[in-house]
Amino acid sequence: LFLRNTAKDCLRTFRRSAKPESDAFAIGRQKTLKEKLLSPTTGQPFVVGKAAIAGGSLVGLGALCYYGAGLSQREGAIDRAMIWPQYVKDRIHSTYMYFGGGLIFTAATAVSVVRSPVLMNYVMRNSLTSLLVTIGAMMASGYLVQSLPYKPGFGAKQVAWMTHAAVIGTVIAPLTLLGGALMLRAALYTAGVVGGLSTVAACAPSEKFLNMTGPLAIGLGVVFAASIGSFFLAPTTALGASLYSISLYGGLLLFSGFLLYDTQRIIKKAENYPPYAVVPYDPINASLSIYMDTINIFIRIAMILANGETKSKKKHKDLKKEEEFHLKPSSQPASLNTSQWPLLLKNYDKLNVRTNHFTPIASGCSPHKRDITEYIKSGVINLDKPSNPSSHEVVAWIKRILRVQKTGHSGTLDPKTSGCLIVCIERATRLAKSQQGAGKEYISIFRLHNAVDDEKTIHKALEQLTGALFQRPPLISAVKRQLRVRTIYESKLIEYNNEKNMGIAWFKCEAGTYIRTLCVHLGLILGTGGQMAELRRNRSGIMSENEDLVTMHDVLDAQWLYDNHKDESYLRKVIKPLEQLLIAHKRIIVKDTAVNAICYGAKIMLPGVLMYEDGIELNEEIVIITTKGEAVCLAIALMTTSTIASCDHGIVAKIKRVVMERDTYPRKWGLGPTASLKKKLIKEGLLDEKGRPNDKTPESWLNRYKEYKHSGESVGDGSGPSSKPTAAEEEDIAAAQEDDNEESD
Repeated sequence: LFLRNTAKDCLRTFRRSAKPESDAFAIGRQKTLKEKLLSPTTGQPFVVGKAAIAGGSLVGLGALCYYGAGLSQREGAIDRAMIWPQYVKDRIHSTYMYFGGGLIFTAATAVSVVRSPVLMNYVMRNSLTSLLVTIGAMMASGYLVQSLPYKPGFGAKQVAWMTHAAVIGTVIAPLTLLGGALMLRAALYTAGVVGGLSTVAACAPSEKFLNMTGPLAIGLGVVFAASIGSFFLAPTTALGASLYSISLYGGLLLFSGFLLYDTQRIIKKAENYPPYAVVPYDPINASLSIYMDTINIFIRIAMILANGETKSKKKHKDLKKEEEFHLKPSSQPASLNTSQWPLLLKNYDKLNVRTNHFTPIASGCSPHKRDITEYIKSGVINLDKPSNPSSHEVVAWIKRILRVQKTGHSGTLDPKTSGCLIVCIERATRLAKSQQGAGKEYISIFRLHNAVDDEKTIHKALEQLTGALFQRPPLISAVKRQLRVRTIYESKLIEYNNEKNMGIAWFKCEAGTYIRTLCVHLGLILGTGGQMAELRRNRSGIMSENEDLVTMHDVLDAQWLYDNHKDESYLRKVIKPLEQLLIAHKRIIVKDTAVNAICYGAKIMLPGVLMYEDGIELNEEIVIITTKGEAVCLAIALMTTSTIASCDHGIVAKIKRVVMERDTYPRKWGLGPTASLKKKLIKEGLLDEKGRPNDKTPESWLNRYKEYKHSGESVGDGSGPSSKPTAAEEEDIAAAQEDDNEESD
């Protein structure tokens, strides 16, 4: 019996699985009408609504072209405008003036409500109450406007008209939450629709659209009912979406038809209303119809645009979900292109890495990201010094313009000499001496006293004026006239004029070289005699006249722009960070925890080094920088690149000049366990005030820094059996090594 029932169940299951899917659903319960209406929408109503709007737009454009081109055989209002009496023109003009004024008052009220937190919060928090209140106020103000008699000038009817426009502005104020750009687009589209439909109504035959009273009334009832229904039903259901689509897209078509109807009705009334009637023509009541049509068209266009943006954002969001934004497993190392990084961080990825283990500190910043006050105090100016004022005068002027405490320059220029003068501001003056010894380049105009046979002789004479040369400063020089040696690295003739016996020469030389003396020596070698006529420096160290050269007027204008408009962009272009002067130096990057210790004069120890550059030689001047690219100090290398790579302790460099201010980074030394124990012993009197041992010092502290050798050699003179440290001594060694690394950090 059990086997037979099991076989029947298996056969029944097989038959059900063999039926097609449609048959399987056919035997299920059919959905009721309520379930179908409240089921999730497929978006079909919105597609139909957009199609209806597209069809209506095509019909409107066709009508505009047809009637605007005068293809109709019947006469329109535009044809009769030439023979209108003046009072008809005045009536239409005043009607549309009130129409435009109403729109302006409405927009102003909407903006005022948005900027009033009390009104906006009331509208947003009490949506149903505010809706009923505003609808009641709108109906009451509209009825009041239409019931009051019209009188020219400013009277009660005009006040009621302004109140009605303000109420409408309050109603549409929440639409501004959709965004100013969207509201502006909606206003432009509304202006185009209203202008086009008004033109169609004016060009079409008279009473062409006045016969649409019945269809418009039926459509108004349908749209009103759909609006009420969509207020209570969510647009995500099939019925709610259909009602919302009728209210939105159908309402846009309906009020477009009303605009055609009301425009022709205004024209007909202006033409036929008696000019001497007891009750004068009322332009306010006439304008209310097209005013309300325009408001309804604007609201629906704004909602359609908002729906389009929402769907676009949703589509973009869904697209992002579909795309893959995760890192796939790969054995390739991460690539980093730092060739375009600024200043001292350029080619950061090409530095040798000693260790990646360090704790970043949220202090300091990139040189270009300093606030404007610190930026100026740590800046340099590549100034194009004018002829006549001395270098000292120019630097004093810049100090007065920028209102700083200290300025300096890296290499004096004679008063008559123009060209590159590096002006250092406050903190950057610490680099002035290091830049004074940098190489210089000059372009000189010289004059020979007599003609030369051939220009080649000048080239040969300039070749002789290279290398180490004896020089004595000229008579007009302000320095002591004693013999000195200066090196000319390169010199060449750029141009020579045989008629005037004048030429242009370029010199690349050591700092302190007198080009005036070189020109005199050139004349002596040529046997003609010579002198310098004019001189310009086109390079001073790392700065040249082709890179960020500014004038005194630039400095003055930049400071004026910042003082009067708080615009610091010009000032940041004129002033460059002091790190600009150090980009030619070899770099060593230290840990953030070691920066402040270096600023206080600590030695640059190897455990504090993160990265270092190739080609560092012994006694070479290098720059110590932070991980953010800030210059900490100039230093003299005590280890080469190969030594840094192979050692694990020692002094890397000695400080030559500290650039960074103290306490820019927090103090991080004296926080290790050894330093803490030392402070405790000093406090207890077991060490003296300087931390040196005394009679009370425990033996464990005296043996704490004892060095051990783990090889077979003994700790003495090399004789005797080898000694191995005990387990306790090995722990002391490990603790001491850890403390040394932490303090060096």
